[in-house]
Amino acid sequence: MNLLHDLKYAARLMLKNPGFSALTILVMTIGLSICMYNYSFIHGVMLKDLPFEKGDRMYVINTVQNGTEYNGGSVYVADYLVMKEQLQGLEMSGAYYYNNVNVSGTGRAVRYRSIVTEANVFDFTSVPAMTGRVLNDQDTIPGANPVAVISYDLWQNFYGAKSNVLDSKIDIDGHAHQVIGVMPAGYKFPDAADIWTPMQLQMSDVKRGEGPALEVFIIPDEDTPISQINAQLDNISQRLAQDFPETNSGRGAMAKTYRIATMGNGAMIIISVLLTAVGFILVLACTNVGNLLLVRANERAKETAVRVALGAPRWRLISQMMWESLLVCLISGVFSVLLAAWGLEISQGIMAGVYNGPLPFYWTFEIDSHILLMSLLIVLATAILSGLVPALKISNGDFNSWLKDGTRGAQGKKAGKASSILVTMEIALSCCLLTIAAIMAVGANIVTKADYGVDYQNKYYARIELAEMAYPEDGDILQFYRNFIEDMLAQPEIADASLAGNVPGRYTGFTGIFIEGMDAAKVSEYPRANATSMMPGMLEQLHVAPLAGRLFDASDNDRAQRVAVVTDTFAMQHYGSIENALDKRYRFASDDAKTWYTIIGVVPHMIFGQPYAGFKERPAVLTSALQDTQRYMAVIATPSGTLSASDLGPVVQRALFSQDQQMAVYRESTYAAEIKQNTAGMLFLADIFKLMALAAVALAASGIYGVMSNAIEQKTHEFGVRRALGATDESVVRLVMRKATMQLLIGALIGSPLAWLIGNQMVSQFATNSIWIDVMYGAMPLLIGVIVLISAWFPARKAVKFEPSAALRYE
Repeated sequence: MNLLHDLKYAARLMLKNPGFSALTILVMTIGLSICMYNYSFIHGVMLKDLPFEKGDRMYVINTVQNGTEYNGGSVYVADYLVMKEQLQGLEMSGAYYYNNVNVSGTGRAVRYRSIVTEANVFDFTSVPAMTGRVLNDQDTIPGANPVAVISYDLWQNFYGAKSNVLDSKIDIDGHAHQVIGVMPAGYKFPDAADIWTPMQLQMSDVKRGEGPALEVFIIPDEDTPISQINAQLDNISQRLAQDFPETNSGRGAMAKTYRIATMGNGAMIIISVLLTAVGFILVLACTNVGNLLLVRANERAKETAVRVALGAPRWRLISQMMWESLLVCLISGVFSVLLAAWGLEISQGIMAGVYNGPLPFYWTFEIDSHILLMSLLIVLATAILSGLVPALKISNGDFNSWLKDGTRGAQGKKAGKASSILVTMEIALSCCLLTIAAIMAVGANIVTKADYGVDYQNKYYARIELAEMAYPEDGDILQFYRNFIEDMLAQPEIADASLAGNVPGRYTGFTGIFIEGMDAAKVSEYPRANATSMMPGMLEQLHVAPLAGRLFDASDNDRAQRVAVVTDTFAMQHYGSIENALDKRYRFASDDAKTWYTIIGVVPHMIFGQPYAGFKERPAVLTSALQDTQRYMAVIATPSGTLSASDLGPVVQRALFSQDQQMAVYRESTYAAEIKQNTAGMLFLADIFKLMALAAVALAASGIYGVMSNAIEQKTHEFGVRRALGATDESVVRLVMRKATMQLLIGALIGSPLAWLIGNQMVSQFATNSIWIDVMYGAMPLLIGVIVLISAWFPARKAVKFEPSAALRYE
């Protein structure tokens, strides 16, 4: 009965002042909605268990080379065999690697993503085939009949969903494979793929350091902690380094959850900062609502004191005041869940554009039961945080103090102290959050304007792969590339075209380099550099001019001495100057033949991969594709006249079909879009931080102004007394401004160092020392300072407009 009475009492209080109640709900909704949205986004992308029976225990093994962690696709075949044999406490382990393939038939070739895997990959998910069967151990025996399991989408799109698909063969890179099964719609494990083929590899025959780089995933026993698995991996890595220093010195391994392993350490830092910012927003919202409820409680202070004097239990008073806070938070919680769901729906569309290709199967953008439960807990915690302090403050039992202190509208001293503490807390949190958001925005702007060392505007980009069966020899590969380039240049829509193993802005091999004359005993001690090959004409098409020497030409073929063009960072790092690098020699650490390359040119620095720490400053060596053939190549074409790069897709495909009708380009885009892709995720996060910064400014400005205005208004009687005794208006205003300045200084001294600690972690990802980042450390506290001083100045000026006689009568 008391519960229902308290609820009605709280509802009457809210309806009595609907404007105040609406403001309180709005403030809390801003904080809660941002908190729920960000937590839902982070949970769906990073924290949620995989959607399988044992998804909570699924881990990926990443390798670590000289302290640098490599995410997926980096475990040696020989190392995997040792891990599989020696790791204790595993319920299951498996390995696979990606292989983009050309699928031909019905008069056309289509590019699909394939996974070459051990047979037990399907055991991890316990999902049977929709039609037919999945792979088994017999399929992985070397020499077994080639078979393939296909996805639901491939069955629909390539085979037209025909019922007798199991009677069909699928031509993969020129090899006929029997279709043995079709997976259910939406099945995407271990990642998005359309074809699963068995790994017919006699692993024990693969030499150490050779063979495909594997992605390894494990499921530990239920009673085996992952820390124990990682300790075993450390021991195994140390033994391998001792036994095989040439390939394993400085090499380690680490098991991480599937989501974290694929996102990388840099993302974890940003996500941690994002979670911290979410916490700050929530505390700001709680502080604001607490301030507003404290103002409301102060207005009822005398009523509360009278009730205490008449014998009302303290817990009863606290309960009644807490119900108002709970109602505010529950109403705000409903609005916040709806806003968060709307934000997630928008984010899914944005991320589909940010992520090149299908989104990871484990990403979810929805409000599920876990999110609803967490939202309820957040609402309850927020109600307690925002309502308990005012309730305890007002119901402290010192009713005589309230009765004496509350006359003439003067502000209670203890309530005033509580408000001052809350304002100082808001200033500190706002300083920190705004500084972090500003650093994120500046950093995102810096990385989007990174100089990759090439001209990537209005250029077509795609990739091709030559099947080994169709092009077994290097001569066959070279002839195809020459003919393909000639056919592209013969098209009137194409002004220029060339090929490269990879181009700046895309990741390439980061390999060990042995500099002639260098004293290094182990491969792990060799310096490393990005390495790729390019056809003559590629650098010219990208408007790269040599700083010294020359670029590749047709004479740098397989009959001439091996040559290389290096970046100025490589030249300065190893030879001290650009000119000294010319005619010097190096070889690749992984090259058993120990082929030497002579440096013929030096070009400006190029960024291969994303422009973040760990990648941005890496030196690079480029070799002639006429000498170092690669089956995977990037296609770059420049349109003629007023044509756009996006118009060249059919033209390039036509030139490719004229050479091989069983081939198809894949990852078609524009070069500029590929570059933009590098920082799209960072820009998205920057937008989230900007949204939180705006919310922080709104919360801080409204909260600080509201509390200060109320506090100054409550002191109108005191100001009247001071002025009646001879104080000038200016001295009263200075008194108010002095107190506000003190609160500002204390808040800034707390918030700014905290922002510096968090900001430094973020700056480390940008690999830059921009002066604008340093400016933000000072500019954001100044912005908060302006808000605080304005919040004090206008109410103070309003208070001194009263004549002293009127102020003395002010209630």
